[in-house]
Amino acid sequence: DICKETKNEVLDLSRHKLKQLPKELLEFTWVKNLNVKGCYLTNLINLPPNLEELDASNNQIKVLKKAELPN
Repeated sequence: DICKETKNEVLDLSRHKLKQLPKELLEFTWVKNLNVKGCYLTNLINLPPNLEELDASNNQIKVLKKAELPN
């Protein structure tokens, strides 16, 4: 399993060869901190709804659309 859940409400998917975030993340209401550093993401669609902190550095994202961000 590539997910690392901790009591700190952190999900670490860093350095995995993800081209996009899985739709299942939309159901991960416990995630407040998401690390997707060093993946191959081109967008941030499917971010968890209660996200407070995101590290998406070192990806292939060229444009960030407001519609990709949680409310």
